[in-house]
Amino acid sequence: MCKNAWLMHKRSRKNTLPISGEVNRMLENSAAEVSPSSRESVENDNEKWLRQKALSEALENLNQKCRELLETELDSDKSLKDLQGELGFVSYQAVVQAKYNCKKKLVKEVFTVLNKLKNQESTHGK
Repeated sequence: MCKNAWLMHKRSRKNTLPISGEVNRMLENSAAEVSPSSRESVENDNEKWLRQKALSEALENLNQKCRELLETELDSDKSLKDLQGELGFVSYQAVVQAKYNCKKKLVKEVFTVLNKLKNQESTHGK
């Protein structure tokens, strides 16, 4: 999921998702008009969209150094050794530890943003 989000981000630097309150209302209206199995499908699509949006926002909230460290995992052209000097790390182990810490920050931020989005959706849906 992270790799796909990174690739999509790399394709379009704006990284904006055109989903607004109107689209959420359209999803809810279409869910009300369809059969239960289709409704589940719409809910699954909405859940996937929320996860994608949360990942996108979480990546935007990370600092530039963390983003570069995480990109190395997805981009085979860069290595951590190359970034060691670029980002000012003293040792390779420090780079590896920083990357691990960035992953932990990203996961925590994704859950925070996802919960925020779900709360917003539930308040708008009522």
